[in-house]
Amino acid sequence: MQPAMPSDASWAAMATLHQSIGLRFIIGLPLNNNNEQLMAAMIKKARAVLPAAAIAGFELGNEPMYWEVCTDVKIGAGGWDAAGVYQPGWSAYAAFFDRVAMKLTGCSSGSSSGSDKMIIGPGWDNMNTFTTQRSTQVMEAGRCYLQDFSVHYYPYYSKQSFDKLSLLSENLVREASRNATLHVKTAAAYGQKVRITEANSLSGAGEEGTSDAYAAALWTVDISFEFAAVGIQSLHFHFGHGGLPGSSVEAGVPVYAGCRQGQIKIWPVVHEAGTAAAAAAAAGSKELRVVLLNKSKREDCQVTVNVNGVFEDGSLLWMMPEEAEGPDRMAAKRIMFGGATFTDRSGLMSSTPKQEKVAAAAAAGAGTSYTMQVPRASAALLVAQGRV
Repeated sequence: MQPAMPSDASWAAMATLHQSIGLRFIIGLPLNNNNEQLMAAMIKKARAVLPAAAIAGFELGNEPMYWEVCTDVKIGAGGWDAAGVYQPGWSAYAAFFDRVAMKLTGCSSGSSSGSDKMIIGPGWDNMNTFTTQRSTQVMEAGRCYLQDFSVHYYPYYSKQSFDKLSLLSENLVREASRNATLHVKTAAAYGQKVRITEANSLSGAGEEGTSDAYAAALWTVDISFEFAAVGIQSLHFHFGHGGLPGSSVEAGVPVYAGCRQGQIKIWPVVHEAGTAAAAAAAAGSKELRVVLLNKSKREDCQVTVNVNGVFEDGSLLWMMPEEAEGPDRMAAKRIMFGGATFTDRSGLMSSTPKQEKVAAAAAAGAGTSYTMQVPRASAALLVAQGRV
């Protein structure tokens, strides 16, 4: 969250990134400063210097449970009333959020449509602790200004009792998926989407020894596709400890980014050997992309993927730890994509990743089948072109 107006150099860098690679930005508005003039000025500046397509929205506030409104004291969610007096508690926060959002967007109380539906919020600290009753209250109040509903996600466990192998727990993923589904369904009733605007394997931008281990790369692939499957609009990672370019948490992102919504079927292999099948509804698609994940640290698997439609031979891009064998693979710090690794913090790779051919076979009906050996502790992206 930006506590002050970004420099001209920062705005210029954002514009260049958008022009060069199409990067879009969610602009953070510092609600905890109670400075409506600053927030309004940031919106005006962003729209003046950035193309409209570069702005994905404006997130109003960040983790109100941890606002430090008193010196060295975190007193939890609250907000300033119309007289400028800070009041603690959820009701005070919700009223403050709503009042500022209406001023920034020009909405009127009770209106269901606004001329500037641009606000993303509330950026709550953890999806697992935010009740649907409260999310409903935010979305009901924000009918005329709320563009997307936002929360953060971190596994809700003590760092003292949580380590890299804890990230591989399927119970952890199922809990996250269930809670995400509740928020997605609530948002859908208001015609809104849910963004997870901050996430990592542990809070505080991750933890050395966990977030920078290879297990975190497998977790990144796993949680990204689980959230996509239940309808999460976007997932944004909070890099820090173990999250700089070239480390494990970021290492999972290229696999996720390589798949397009509607063209993938995720099939995770979870601590289970043997043969299994996954069907992807790809009929009519010109390109097929499937992500395979085996997060078992012990067992290799043979996987058969059956898809509707006729496709050519495919290619596999593998993600594996550099230490491919031995008990320390989950703790590995260097990740290989098609045999290539990141060279340094620039994000550049040591060489061009190599892809492995996988033969297409005819399947029942007008379908195609691919059979692959998926090694333990690995992920792969299968890409195949449709046959004309």
